[in-house]
This record gives sequence, structure tokens and C-alpha cells, in this order.
Amino acid sequence: MMAIVAGWICVKLHVPLPWMIGPLLFTATCSMSGMELNVPRNTRHVGQVIVAAAVGLTFTPAALSFMVGHAGVMVAAAAMTLLAGFVTAAVMRRFTGADTITASLCCVPLGPMESANLAMQYGVPPGPVAFVQTLRIALTVTLIPPILVWLDPRDLDLTGALSTSDWRPEGIAVTLAAAVAGAMLFRVLRIANPMFLGGLAGSGLSMLLALPVSPLPYAVIAGGQILLGVWLGASFTQELLEKAGTFIPAALLSTLLLLSSCAAVGVIISWISGVRADAMILATAPGSVTEMALTAKILAADPAMVTGFHVVRIFMLIPFAPLIFRMVGRLAKWGV
Repeated sequence: MMAIVAGWICVKLHVPLPWMIGPLLFTATCSMSGMELNVPRNTRHVGQVIVAAAVGLTFTPAALSFMVGHAGVMVAAAAMTLLAGFVTAAVMRRFTGADTITASLCCVPLGPMESANLAMQYGVPPGPVAFVQTLRIALTVTLIPPILVWLDPRDLDLTGALSTSDWRPEGIAVTLAAAVAGAMLFRVLRIANPMFLGGLAGSGLSMLLALPVSPLPYAVIAGGQILLGVWLGASFTQELLEKAGTFIPAALLSTLLLLSSCAAVGVIISWISGVRADAMILATAPGSVTEMALTAKILAADPAMVTGFHVVRIFMLIPFAPLIFRMVGRLAKWGV
């Protein structure tokens, strides 16, 4: 209940993505203070499927055609994000004295669990790695949307872009059913980030097939954001902070450097391609595809395009992460 109150306060303060950022900050504060939070394990999954269902409806034939035509740019953006992660890792090594594997696992934008699992495989402490990765996601969510919205000269409606009165109960059922079916399929196939990417695929396919889908009511979308915010905030436990130890200042510095580097990549691609700079900054953000897609809707940008860039990055980095870090491990042995 208090997480909902925190979201309402953020609404009154005109904070972008208030129903996600408010619960995130409130829950993180409680969790780091030592309060025991009973957050259901599936909180994140439900929130991801809801938001994926909403974003998937933006995958019109025109949006899909744009993504196919810009596939090369998307691959290049993903490669530049990977490079930015390794450059940031070099900076972290200089400030902390961390080994190459630890610094790279901290800074290359993978998921917290994926990075922690790889850390254990390479015999390095997973705690600092999980902390830096979680911090990256939290700062991406809490910094990029507010900064882009506040820099926009237009009088934006922070909730109107996500709300709609043109919804039908039977259409909502079709939209959610398609999203859930896609999520379950991706989970069975062991595809990375199945709840969001599978839900996105199911909803998007239903849109492309012209099924009788319907946009989701704003209350449902807000509910999905609350669930995601509560889950992410609860990730910042006292135990995680203790394991991070002296990594905390370096983690903050390296994360801000990574965000800035990826934003610069977005601006460069915008200058070359002619796509709006704010949309490209969202598209090249190092993670948080769910939140970046929602912010794109607020900014009247193309959420399908933003999501497309993130999907390409996810499928370039996460499935090939073991191979990438096998190469990093060999370089580390050679003293590189």
C-alpha cells in the first residue's frame, strides 16, 4: 500500500514513470534499512508481461518495416554498447584494483543474475557484480526518463500518453492472453528475458495478425509498473550492500560513465540517421527496455523502434555472454 502512496506522490511531483520510480525508491529505502520485505517471486514476471502486452501493440507493419531497414544500425549500436561496457570496466579497474573478469562482469550490461552466475563460474565474488548490475538498472530507470522529459520543451502529459479510453474487455483478454502465451513459450524455449520478450512477441504478433486486441487501461499499466518498481527496489538488500563493500563509490562512478557513454552513442547515431536524439538515447540505454519503451510513449517517440534496439542488444549479449567472457578470461591470463 505504501508503495502505491509513493507512486501517487511522484504523480503529484510530475515525475516521469511515477508508478515505477515511486515504489522503487520507497521499497529500496525500506530494504536497505533492514526491513524484511515479503515480495512474491513472480512480482517482476507479472509486471513484465503487463508492460510487454502494452508495448507489443505498437508493433505495426510500419514499425516492423522500420526495424528491418535499420537492422545494421541496431547491431552497430549493440556492439558500441558492449565496447562502452569494457571501457567502463577499465576505469573501474583503475579505481578499485579489481581483476579484469570482475570489472567486466560489473560493467557490461547483462542481467544481475546472469552476471552473478558467470562470476561464480570464474571464481570471483558474485556480490559486488550483482550490486553494480542492479545499480545500473536502477539508475537507468530513475535518471534517463526524468532527464529526457525535463529537457523536452513541450508540455508533455506524463500519464495521458499511457492511458486510453478506447479499450474493450474482450480485447484486453485477447491482448493479455497473447502476451502470456508468448511469455510461456519463450520460457519453455529458454530464451533470455522470457517474460518481457515473450510477452512482447505474443502481443506484437497478435497486432500484426489483426486479432481483436485492445489497449490496456491505464490502471492496469500502472499496476504493472508498481510491481516492477517494488521488485527492483527490494533487490537492494543490506546483505547486497555489505557484499559490495568498497565497490559502492566505484560502482556509482562507473555506472554514470556507462550511462553517459551510451547516451553519447545514441546522439551519434541520431546525427547519422536523422532519428530523434531523445528516442535514440532511449534506444541505446544500457538496459531497462521496459521502462525505456514506456518513456518513448510519453515522449511521442516510437516505442517499437526503441524496443527493437534493446531486443537486438539483448540477443547479441546475453546468449553469447559465456563466449565473450571466455575470451575475456583468456586475455586476462595474458595480462591484457
